[in-house]
Amino acid sequence: MGKPSIVRSAGVPNKPEKSMGKGRLEAFSDGVIAIIITIMVLELKVPHGATLDVLLPLAPVLLCYVLSFIYIGIYWNKLQYGNYPSSFYQGFR
Repeated sequence: MGKPSIVRSAGVPNKPEKSMGKGRLEAFSDGVIAIIITIMVLELKVPHGATLDVLLPLAPVLLCYVLSFIYIGIYWNKLQYGNYPSSFYQGFR
């Protein structure tokens, strides 16, 4: 039987490292924000009636949800357009 071949890395040219682009980080942050919004929606309770008297006690919870959704939307917008020159996203302010 012959000797096993030995692979040496000295003669192999180095491969250029692939850098992670900004798009992957944006996709990850979009996924995290989507999961946060989904969890927020799952916390909303279904009312047991359709009258205003039944919906009135849920008003503070609904208000907190709306304010949280707006806050997360502002944060997501800043993540998406915050790294561009101001002339690009001037209309989004």
